[in-house]
Amino acid sequence: MNGDGQPVAKDLTARYAESKRLVDAAQAAEAERILHDIWSANPRETQALVGLGTIAAGAGNHDLAVNRMASALAVDPECVPALCWMSYLFRLKGQLAASRGYAEKAVALEPNNPVTHIALARCLKAQGLVAEAVASLRTAVSLDPHNPAPMYELAESMMGVRFERDAVEILERAVSLSPNPEGLLRLASLELELDQLG
Repeated sequence: MNGDGQPVAKDLTARYAESKRLVDAAQAAEAERILHDIWSANPRETQALVGLGTIAAGAGNHDLAVNRMASALAVDPECVPALCWMSYLFRLKGQLAASRGYAEKAVALEPNNPVTHIALARCLKAQGLVAEAVASLRTAVSLDPHNPAPMYELAESMMGVRFERDAVEILERAVSLSPNPEGLLRLASLELELDQLG
């Protein structure tokens, strides 16, 4: 504890790590208790608010999640994790303009963060702007070339705008990084479709 009775940064780091471990172990209620304790001690602790919002979203309580993320943004309007979550939550509500606004602000704040480009791509795709979504996903893949998740999403989006041959190459890279049955099935299906097209 410091002189103000607040946990020191090392203690906070350990508590956040423990809350993440608990969420990963499907013990969200215990993680929520830890995060709530952190937030109660310091209502300006945006990481705790984002964590509480994430748990609420995972439980399907989207209104509470929006409230928590909005609280984080009230403390720090440049909190990129909260911006990305707000983009997701507003997209779920069908409020695509607001969703895109949050994602665009996240990209502007952290243009070298692939997560921000993925958030924007999902908004663009929901708005029917698939070619623009592909461009944003290409950026995400270039920023994180060893992560298969954005590659799968890019390949899937490319199929929507007739970039099938490029999609096969992207899927092959993704499968080589992280082979999984769904990825292999997508790749085989796309290769079969292209063979049939000649």
